[in-house]
Amino acid sequence: MTSQSLVGAAFLMTMSVAACDRGLTHDEAKIVIETNPLIRPNDNVSVDAISPTSSAEAVVRATIGGQTTNLKFRRFDKGWTWEFVETKSGGWIAPDVAIGQIREEHRAVAAAGWADQNKTAYAATAKTMYLITLYKVPNPTQLLNLEAWMRFNRLLAEMLKKKPNDQDRLAVLTNDHSADAWGNEIETKFDSNNNSALVLSLGSDKVRGTDDDLLCLNTFRRDVEDGRMVWAHDRTWTLPEGLDGVIEPFFDKRTDRVESTKVVKP
Repeated sequence: MTSQSLVGAAFLMTMSVAACDRGLTHDEAKIVIETNPLIRPNDNVSVDAISPTSSAEAVVRATIGGQTTNLKFRRFDKGWTWEFVETKSGGWIAPDVAIGQIREEHRAVAAAGWADQNKTAYAATAKTMYLITLYKVPNPTQLLNLEAWMRFNRLLAEMLKKKPNDQDRLAVLTNDHSADAWGNEIETKFDSNNNSALVLSLGSDKVRGTDDDLLCLNTFRRDVEDGRMVWAHDRTWTLPEGLDGVIEPFFDKRTDRVESTKVVKP
């Protein structure tokens, strides 16, 4: 081999070693993050800094979905891989867990905004539904003598006509088709087998069975009050998260329950 050939071979070997030792670049790190299936186009990924910890490891300071954190990268034969995300306490978790937390934080903010925009309408609807549970949902004993129960309600309506502050109650007593804040009829479904009745509104999207529905399940059970048997009336409310306050004026903490649904998805 000539001296010129030896020099050429040495140069190629040097370039090869240099390529192997080359650290992770900003562009490479950004591509690795963006091509991860967890990442969405609107996450606006940016790589702010890279700190090599060894020839095969690096910590990348990156911003994903508006949140900046440290990512641990490791180099294998096929290239660099994003392995972990640093927590606020200094630990390390898998990317799917970390991205899930980011998605949930964003969802919670959006859900709070949605609840704030809709709380007035839900408060009005919840009040009407509560009055329906008082005056339009008979207990099992009242069901046995509906005529007497209806007669009592008519007498009560006549009394309320003279009370300006009770016009909301009067409206429910004298209307068999009360509407929610969005103009849909509030429905009542009776289940005599379980001594219960479901009062429901379709919610803001006016579609049955979606997570923005407002439900009140009324259940009657035997109880003792002042030494006599009575029907206790329990209510289970189901409503979108962030709207618990709309039922607070008539929520009985001793017997009532509330369940939340998620209108805003991750």
